[in-house]
Amino acid sequence: MIFRKIFFPVFLCFGFIAVIHAENFNTFYRTGLRKLRARDYDAALSKFKEAYDSAELSHEEVKILLIIADVCYRQKKYKEAKTWVARILDIPDLKLKAKITTYRRLISYSVKLKRYDDALDEVRIAMRSVTDNKDKAVFLIERSKIFEVQKKYPRAVEALRDCIEICKSGSPQWQSAQLRFVIVLYRQKKYKEILKLLPELQLDEWSTSSQQLVYYYAGLCAYRQRDYKLAASWFKRIPDNGRSWLVYSKNSQLGNCWKKMRKYEKAYKCFEVIYKNNKLQSYYRANGLWLMADLRYLQKNYKASKLLCEKLKKFPKASKSQIKRADRLLGKIKKIKP
Repeated sequence: MIFRKIFFPVFLCFGFIAVIHAENFNTFYRTGLRKLRARDYDAALSKFKEAYDSAELSHEEVKILLIIADVCYRQKKYKEAKTWVARILDIPDLKLKAKITTYRRLISYSVKLKRYDDALDEVRIAMRSVTDNKDKAVFLIERSKIFEVQKKYPRAVEALRDCIEICKSGSPQWQSAQLRFVIVLYRQKKYKEILKLLPELQLDEWSTSSQQLVYYYAGLCAYRQRDYKLAASWFKRIPDNGRSWLVYSKNSQLGNCWKKMRKYEKAYKCFEVIYKNNKLQSYYRANGLWLMADLRYLQKNYKASKLLCEKLKKFPKASKSQIKRADRLLGKIKKIKP
């Protein structure tokens, strides 16, 4: 009875304090998110730091430290971002997922700071902290990216080969490594090697996004080899409802293939797809207009070319360089047909 009289009020007191701390954390965190959505980064940071001071649980600390680092990153304060995110590694009983996320952030910030040796050291430390091949693959790909930034392509290839070797064929990690392998080979202008590699990749089993990127690079390789028919066959596999840059690039490249093969109306339709796609950025759509105008000029359809140039000049958010190109083409048309 005495035990209950003494310890029950104490228990309630501690419980009440815990509730206050939790409420403070949530209040500061939610306020910080509102400030962040309003792009008031300094105010957001202030609230997130208050939330960090109120955090009681390890998962709260991880969450708030990651978001503080993210805000610093948005402000291009990479050194500060790295300092905040490094605190996560001092949290006791840290879960593996949080540890992997932390090391990936540290590597990213080191690369932004151009401290490549630090980034490579962080990859080595991270590799020692994981045992599963899936997790090791993540950091081998990170290593390859560091070498890519440094333009040390043979070392990037070596890291990717190590990754491919430990991954199960067809797994997401294997696909990621193979995709980066294709990109690194492309940057080395090894177009024939990429085209020979493609049948081994079993692309039909890949995720849609990775699959489309390989199609794109395959098309570029064939285009660089001046095999425009093969290039067109790869570009045609990419749908027009994906990422905006890819929709634009696919149609501009496919249009250029048709143009090289003198199938001008097919080329025009590709450029028209760019212009008429309201989901694309204005810059892309304006470029679509320019490609249409330039093609009609090539076909000696000067009237249509002139109308398209005039439309481009009135196009909302058309850049100065795009307008200058339109003016130059109008000048050429005027000399031919005053």
